[in-house]
Amino acid sequence: MPVEAWVFGRKITDPSGDADPTYDIIEVSIKEGHYIIHYKVSGSIGSIGAYSVLFDIDRNPATGEQGWWTGIGPEFWISYLGEDQEAWLFTIGWVKVKQLWYSVEGGYLKISDFTLSDMGLSGRINRIDIAAYSYTKSSGPMDRAPDTGVRTITIISPP
Repeated sequence: MPVEAWVFGRKITDPSGDADPTYDIIEVSIKEGHYIIHYKVSGSIGSIGAYSVLFDIDRNPATGEQGWWTGIGPEFWISYLGEDQEAWLFTIGWVKVKQLWYSVEGGYLKISDFTLSDMGLSGRINRIDIAAYSYTKSSGPMDRAPDTGVRTITIISPP
């Protein structure tokens, strides 16, 4: 299978020890092809929490879904929902776009099987902002990566 695109700036890191170990984000990375997200926490992935990567496609925090996250207005996000044992690509209004494959092993979460076209992206070069959150339904956000701001990634599709 050919690589769909190349991703630059694809890793977010976060200091260890700034949240409960179950939700303490250490690193989130995006791999190429049928994209794969690797999520690492300092403890073990929780069965009651959720772990998300938010994608601000238009790079405008005033548009997209508005919520308890700050500095990013995502049009799409990928979430692993521990209580439901499911992973989904969501869009505005928490509309489920596509169910995704995932695996959990200790402090590692892997989510895959999503593409650029699933998020409505086309064209040769796309620059998007991303941020990652861990949270619970009852307590809200537990950790954020990066701690402030966003990480801009560049996706270059082959001609």
